[in-house]
Amino acid sequence: HELVPPAFLASARVNSLQRATTPEEALAALQVDPTLDVKLAAAEPLVVDPVAIDFGTDGRVWVVEMRDYPQGMDGKWKPGGRIKVLRDTDHDGVYDQGTVFMDDIPFPTGVMPWKKGALVCAAPDILYGEDTNGDGRADVIKKILTGFATDNYQARVNSLSLGLDNWIHVANGLRGGMVSNPNRPEQKLDIRGHDIRFQPDTGEFELVAGRTQHGLMRDDWDNWFGCTATNLV
Repeated sequence: HELVPPAFLASARVNSLQRATTPEEALAALQVDPTLDVKLAAAEPLVVDPVAIDFGTDGRVWVVEMRDYPQGMDGKWKPGGRIKVLRDTDHDGVYDQGTVFMDDIPFPTGVMPWKKGALVCAAPDILYGEDTNGDGRADVIKKILTGFATDNYQARVNSLSLGLDNWIHVANGLRGGMVSNPNRPEQKLDIRGHDIRFQPDTGEFELVAGRTQHGLMRDDWDNWFGCTATNLV
């Protein structure tokens, strides 16, 4: 509340988005501070059921599609989440091409481009996927960490974010878990009540203060902001 200018606080809850049936109607219904400008970058059918995005240094957008929520693709928990990469091929500011990078992931909740691929939150795991043959799809998938709780189909590990400490920080997701590196399964940490940070190349990980349910991000001074389902913490 100290950091956000009062001009950005909404005076009343606006429900006009509930009546929007097209991307254009949704865009027209948005009410923002007059110093801001909102433009449509992507919409269905190019993306479906997006729950998280991240931008690569090349301008591509990595999207998490949780298509399998809440009961799987078949109503019996069959995984169907996807990671899709969007491109703006004609450079007009609107993404017009999408490639499925990974699919059949159980209820994915986070993505971050990393080296030649991407890190993905898909409890009980954090995965690394890489395309080694140039077809746009991950043909190498590795488990970096495992053991995150899966007893809730939305409150799961999420929000991969690189800190100024050069570690990747990640939100607990609320339910915790007994987390380990698959290469060293005997070393486990109970992350109940904490978020964590880790090194993808070594699998090293540590507890950090605080517990974030959804959404973990830092500012340029390394102040970290997380939230519960409704509150900034």
